Amino acid sequence: MNCVVLLHAWLVATFGARFVVQEGPIDVAPEDNPTNEPEPDLAVLSRDISAFPRDNSRPQDLRLVIEVAESTLDFDLLTKARLYARAGIPDKPPTAPMRPSAR
Repeated sequence: MNCVVLLHAWLVATFGARFVVQEGPIDVAPEDNPTNEPEPDLAVLSRDISAFPRDNSRPQDLRLVIEVAESTLDFDLLTKARLYARAGIPDKPPTAPMRPSAR
């Protein structure tokens, strides 16, 4: 079972299924829309998902954004981090799954 599945289950148990979104697009800063709509691996919304029937969530709608960098660490650290910063989404380093050590 990968870490996104485990994190999703934990977030749903903690915040409720109606507040957790997996790979949902975010409207970022106006100068970045509509060409960039990042889709974080997981996000916790400040309002129930039913508040967004046709629209994407916006930075002020987010309580938590999680990027799991299994193969996209450079892209997440550079490109997505800049998009999130311009949109006012608090900066957090991407989560990289731990790899088993070679013995």
